[in-house]
Amino acid sequence: MSNRDITVKRLVSAVNQINCWVDIVFPELRQVFKDVKGKGDKKQLLLSLLP
Repeated sequence: MSNRDITVKRLVSAVNQINCWVDIVFPELRQVFKDVKGKGDKKQLLLSLLP
């Protein structure tokens, strides 16, 4: 495996873990925002640290 393959694999794994934790902690967030990586999602998560 090349360095790029390993880096991409680790990045995909990290994004999947973030999505999993967001679904566990903020299950209703997916009803409002489809993609957790957007500006609105990040702003909302910063403003409301607890569900």
